[in-house]
Amino acid sequence: MDTEGSKSLVNSVLRACRIVELIAADGPEVSLSQVAETAGLTRPTAHRLLATLTVAGWVRKSSTGRYALTGKLTGIGGAASRGAGLREIARPVVTALAQATGDTAYLLAPREGRALCVDRVEGPHPIRVHHVNVGDMLPLNAGAGPVAILAHRPDLLEHVALDDAARGLLLKRLAQVRTRGYVVSPDDLLPGVTAIGAPVMDSSGTVVAGLSVTGTKERLTGRHRTDAVQHVVTAAAELSELLGHRPADRV
Repeated sequence: MDTEGSKSLVNSVLRACRIVELIAADGPEVSLSQVAETAGLTRPTAHRLLATLTVAGWVRKSSTGRYALTGKLTGIGGAASRGAGLREIARPVVTALAQATGDTAYLLAPREGRALCVDRVEGPHPIRVHHVNVGDMLPLNAGAGPVAILAHRPDLLEHVALDDAARGLLLKRLAQVRTRGYVVSPDDLLPGVTAIGAPVMDSSGTVVAGLSVTGTKERLTGRHRTDAVQHVVTAAAELSELLGHRPADRV
């Protein structure tokens, strides 16, 4: 496959990515000539790409005129590895939850003031809801997984923009979630869809994720809703234990 000639690619972005990889491999600092020669670019093209990466904050130019990577990439890499680690640990629990309820199970984690969908596993029930995909970012005040996180993370409230009346209602809802240990969220993100979520804690007791299941409003009622709540709460507790959390009454 000729990836360079693919119409779906933006070659300048691809070249910029390769420059980042080049600096990482040959650094800590590299010259313009070194970048141009190694990447097979003309000096003007290499200069433009380095200038763009500098404005983006991924590359810095030293006093000697050489180029180096910034700490911004370290943060991005750390976030990626944390997300991958959480997903890997949680995958068996998320899969078991989807099988137990028959519905689609989601794992969400707080990222940059929103909730990132880290994983999604579809259950065997033939009627499925496709409205959130892995990689999607959701507001923290909507949906069962995000609300389960926000209820235990007051430090994230600053990222939720609401008027005073709406904020007051949200705070009451979050207090109920903390008391119950779970949240039922009908018609929150999508009309006709209900989600049930619970918080996931790490070894320090900090809520680091929300686990949820989603189905049609008609399906998640009565006994099935009751059973689904129990499954979600149990799964969230199991995942929390895998992350090192120990409830106070067991310490």
